[in-house]
Amino acid sequence: MNGNGYAFRVGLFCIGLLSSGFAQALALGKIQVQSNLNAPLKAEIKLHSVTQGQSVDIRVALGSAATFKRAQLPRPHYLTKFVFKIITKDNGESFIAVRSKGTMKEPILDFIIEVDWLTGKTQKHYTVFLNPGFSR
Repeated sequence: MNGNGYAFRVGLFCIGLLSSGFAQALALGKIQVQSNLNAPLKAEIKLHSVTQGQSVDIRVALGSAATFKRAQLPRPHYLTKFVFKIITKDNGESFIAVRSKGTMKEPILDFIIEVDWLTGKTQKHYTVFLNPGFSR
């Protein structure tokens, strides 16, 4: 077999992987909390490697009971009041907006989110410390 033909086929295979989105994996960044204890949760998680228009194909949810069990984490009921929404800012950066439907009375929130998109899925564990936010 001609060595050049083999190299050509390997090159085509690699180009196919790159163009199919296989090599581009969505990544979850750090969480930035914008609220305090005894207030509704307001936070953002940066999405890395999201191409323009791709954010409409991303689904975010709280980890399932089975996911929490595998991670040996409790899944208290108040976590089910979290709402996740993909937002794209004017500068083109995409984020996951994390909101709660009620006030957060626990100073430490430990949760897992699951993210699905057309070419893959991922999950990440977050621990959030809520500041009491005392005012004078």
